[in-house]
Amino acid sequence: MFQARTKKENKIIIKNYSIVNGCQSTLSFYESKGLLSENINILLRIIQTGDQDRLSQNITYYTNNQNAISLKDLKSNDKVQQDLQIEFNKLFSGEILYKIKSGEDEKGFSRVIENDFAAQLITAFYLKEPHTAHQKAEIFASNYTKIFNRHIDASYIFLLAEMYRAIDEKNILIEDEGIRTYKLTRFFFVYVFRLIFDDDPVGKELLSNPSKFLEKYQSKYFDAFSKLFQLLILDFNYNIKSEKDNNQGYFDYKNSLRNAEKTKEMSAEVVKAYKRHLVHHQEDSFSSLMS
Repeated sequence: MFQARTKKENKIIIKNYSIVNGCQSTLSFYESKGLLSENINILLRIIQTGDQDRLSQNITYYTNNQNAISLKDLKSNDKVQQDLQIEFNKLFSGEILYKIKSGEDEKGFSRVIENDFAAQLITAFYLKEPHTAHQKAEIFASNYTKIFNRHIDASYIFLLAEMYRAIDEKNILIEDEGIRTYKLTRFFFVYVFRLIFDDDPVGKELLSNPSKFLEKYQSKYFDAFSKLFQLLILDFNYNIKSEKDNNQGYFDYKNSLRNAEKTKEMSAEVVKAYKRHLVHHQEDSFSSLMS
């Protein structure tokens, strides 16, 4: 909040403030303060909001909605994002930064998880819409409340990031180079993980209580994620090869992975093959991989 000194001094002392529009200019002034004239005048507007979070959010949005500031940065003042950042800090003892706006200092953190990346993961896994995970403009706009809902916490986001990391580390197993380098492919497999967990006892533990799952299986889950991906990729590669063979060596993977029906069809084939494999190899179920 801010308070004014005597009118004679013609000064306002501001505490606990946020700059809604003009951060870059303010930093430039600070970095060049030795070169500034004492007679410089800057036009500014001060709004006291108190504890009215919704008012603060609306001011931030409507002040910047015509500017180049990203929707990600606009949401940095949202209580949901701030609470997630605090939760990450507590859960991982300051080792992981949940980054909610551009320019945040990453020094001292061993890992950074950006909230737009988290939103993509949630879209693919929780909402089961991997075909829309690339639409970043929608993540912090019309889909924001669907994505960052009351079921999403730091443990949930961290585990999704770990699934993605396990897939990414083994992505060389994807035979087709184009599909291998296409980022949406990784979100597709995050979605396939979700379909498998829906029917797996230990997978259901992750879905119902990610915090307890993380604590219980801390030393096991990453290897299980990695092994699961390695099992799935065999049939995925076979299916892609079949698609190419039926289309004179061509497969439009970009449009396929952005299409809801095609994504469902492709994922159903992978899951079906995996379940067929489990009939004779129950040791490869996710629950068994976690044991």
